[in-house]
Amino acid sequence: MLRKSAIVMLVFVGLIFATYHTMTKLPVGFLPNEDQGYFFLNVQLPDGASLDRTKDVMADITQIMDETDGVKEYVLIGGFSLLDGVAGSNMGLGIVSLENWAEREAPPLHAEAIIGGLQKKFNMIEEAIVFGFMPPPITGLGKSSGFTFELQDRGGLGLEQLQTFANDIVAAGQKSPKLTKMKQGLQATVPQLYLDIDRTKAQVYNVSMNTLFDTIGVYLGSAYINDFNLFSKTWKVMIQADEQFRNRAEDILKLEVRSDDGNMVPLSSIATVEEQVGPLYISRFNLFPTSTITGEGTPGVSSGEAMAEIQ
Repeated sequence: MLRKSAIVMLVFVGLIFATYHTMTKLPVGFLPNEDQGYFFLNVQLPDGASLDRTKDVMADITQIMDETDGVKEYVLIGGFSLLDGVAGSNMGLGIVSLENWAEREAPPLHAEAIIGGLQKKFNMIEEAIVFGFMPPPITGLGKSSGFTFELQDRGGLGLEQLQTFANDIVAAGQKSPKLTKMKQGLQATVPQLYLDIDRTKAQVYNVSMNTLFDTIGVYLGSAYINDFNLFSKTWKVMIQADEQFRNRAEDILKLEVRSDDGNMVPLSSIATVEEQVGPLYISRFNLFPTSTITGEGTPGVSSGEAMAEIQ
């Protein structure tokens, strides 16, 4: 009886050791990527790049997509980033629909193979960083496949320093053989115009802040007026300054604001325009400013291995 018990214990210990060895040595992962019949493109130009430059890059991408086998339809959108979830003139988004799976049975026509072939062509575009990425395996589970890493500024070092650290992590990840498609979303040095309003002078001229801000918003942005019916349709009436009157920074100071006395006061008499740099947007995670870093593991690398590598 004791002899049988010893054998059972040895077998039990062996099973425990085999289980431990398997769990520690085999790659860990969550959900594998699947060919869902579509994928996305992300386009990133330098900070402050105009929408016209983004459109030029989109035209280059259009030519590449037209020559790609397995692609059925696609749409390119300038001025918006799916990964960052924000609008910006230097960003772009692409949605690519592939042919039916029955027509893409050959391995070179699988989604990941098509993305890999496109990436070689995208790397030749010098004006922007363009890459394709798969959707999440489960709809609603993130914006893309791969991993997301939140780099927080808990010490109050500032957004520019946070962007520097995030860029260093992305650069280190790009050198790793286990990681690919590294990207960080923080843009802390975007060229901006700062309108410095002298509120004391505004009070002297009897100009209210609400009237001043409404004037700037209407001329440089737009405002809704009303609707009218014509040809059995309802049309919206919007007011906005023509492009030639809001194309340059000095055009802002040419605007006039109506004071409470009914007089037209030039904006140049109560405000100045300064050029500066600042963040396009500020993202927070658990209340701290953060830079969202995204990426994927290279082919053959599990999601667990990729997460361990980025950590």
